[in-house]
Amino acid sequence: MSQNAIEVKDITKIYRLYDRPIDRLKESLSLTHKSLHKDFYALNGLSFTVEKGQTVGIIGTNGSGKSTILKTITKQLKKLDGTVFLGEASMDELKDSQISRRLSMVMTERLRTELMSGREVVASGRYPYTGRFGILSKEDWAKVDEAIALVHAGEVQDQDFMKISDGQRQRLMLARAICQDTKILILDEPTSYLDMGFKMDILTNIRMLARDKKMAVITDLGKYDNYLIDKLQDLDVLLLEANHDVRMLQVGSYPYPLKQRILGDRGHLSNESSGQFLGQLLHDKFKKVVLGHLSKENNLAELAYETVRQEVEQGENPYHGNDFPIQVAKRDEVSELIRI
Repeated sequence: MSQNAIEVKDITKIYRLYDRPIDRLKESLSLTHKSLHKDFYALNGLSFTVEKGQTVGIIGTNGSGKSTILKTITKQLKKLDGTVFLGEASMDELKDSQISRRLSMVMTERLRTELMSGREVVASGRYPYTGRFGILSKEDWAKVDEAIALVHAGEVQDQDFMKISDGQRQRLMLARAICQDTKILILDEPTSYLDMGFKMDILTNIRMLARDKKMAVITDLGKYDNYLIDKLQDLDVLLLEANHDVRMLQVGSYPYPLKQRILGDRGHLSNESSGQFLGQLLHDKFKKVVLGHLSKENNLAELAYETVRQEVEQGENPYHGNDFPIQVAKRDEVSELIRI
């Protein structure tokens, strides 16, 4: 029997972006406005597998494609091509009710409720297992309470969900996904809005869930930060969005919106900063690093590979460039299957 919990095979997603600065008013009135756009690959033939019990973390700045990966494999964004398998079954062949028993998620979009307590919101995670009337059994409520305790949200479970803080709502949404009791958990920035102490605790609990319940967890951890260093060492794999190289910034044919992000200090991780970050993170049990979303226009794969290794070796750590495995997932061509 296969140990793969989820297999992503040849997933492709394209966005249409402006290729140069434009006057939006003139562009909206122009009959030839299509010529100002260019198709850019967000994902091109992306393929990877995650086994049961593994935790995969994605790190990168805003706009680097982290949520695109998660939303495409969970059918929230329409893919151009490719297949996602949950176990042995293709998601395209499964009904929504079947998917909800195999995959749970916490996304960044806000949930709007009417007169529901926090506990009732968490309990909705058990609906895939109830009959048409949605009546929960004692066993269902036990799973609800267990999940609430796991995220330390007991003090707000009886309050109106819409009247508590963003951080408290985030913990309850995580509890809802946990009590859904699936073998695959997708998390889009699960620690956003949380205080530092809760960030650390939630990351520990996520890893514990993966290990003890043999869940496959894929989580977007947002921007790299010093508070993540210790907790990231629990990951099996780190997907690091190394999107540009400092030396290529002036000579590369970058998409205009991407270049503006980088020059405005709102852009993506460089090879150099990725290597410096990894230099703080590496440890004996770290299994694999994947550099993602590289293209000939933004960042040559070979350049990223070598630059990251050099930066790691220059850092204050006992590791050398060849002490840990790095794979590269390119944007401009179909990637090889990454067995995580």
